[in-house]
Amino acid sequence: MSTDRPEVVLFGCGGLALAVAETLRDRGVQFLLVSAEPERVETATSKGFGAVHLDYTDDEALKSIGVGGEVRMIFCLFEETASNLFLTLSARALAPDLAIITICDSPASSSKLVAAGANKTIDPFLLTARWVHNLIRRPLIVETLYEVLFGVADLEVSEITVADGAYLAGKRLGDLKPRRHDILILGVIDRQRGAELLLRTNAPSYALTAGDVLVVIGPRREIEGLRNESDLGPDTVPASSDIR
Repeated sequence: MSTDRPEVVLFGCGGLALAVAETLRDRGVQFLLVSAEPERVETATSKGFGAVHLDYTDDEALKSIGVGGEVRMIFCLFEETASNLFLTLSARALAPDLAIITICDSPASSSKLVAAGANKTIDPFLLTARWVHNLIRRPLIVETLYEVLFGVADLEVSEITVADGAYLAGKRLGDLKPRRHDILILGVIDRQRGAELLLRTNAPSYALTAGDVLVVIGPRREIEGLRNESDLGPDTVPASSDIR
């Protein structure tokens, strides 16, 4: 795909950005993926997408890809709210009429992003929680719709139990931000309190203990990768692990 004059720019190059890119490609929209991490750019290009390594904190770099010019819409899809906030502020200053869509992780961050200039904020955790609720109540309908709309047959909701002595014990729920595995952590079930799901966005300060059950959504192979790591003790956790 040509990266000369994109109409849309996706910032982040993570799992969500690649999923959006797939949809845009299917619809014939000209776009460009941008990341400050070379390995993510390499992953995107290996999938056939136009992608560039770029410092999004540099206004001149943003202008070089068309922000403030021919680009009409950007998606801020970084995993950190601070990065999405900075990009939103910079892009709005360069392009007053630009459409800016960004993800958020809480109502509070949504308000900050809108104040910074975002036209639309999307909370993927809230959307997924609603999807899970429907999945529980109407599983056949949701499964059929998801496969028809997105063509993802191996996506699943799964549980990962925090083992005794695992490095996850003591970690706060809000600090769990997968990077190496393309999964979404919805929340945790505290078996001592019952079977209620504590959403990550509603209980970010909750500290995990042995026996807690993380509820995650993602491709089966990615879930198994994190499941294997979740049993490791603090002295054997891999240096490249998602959660430190």
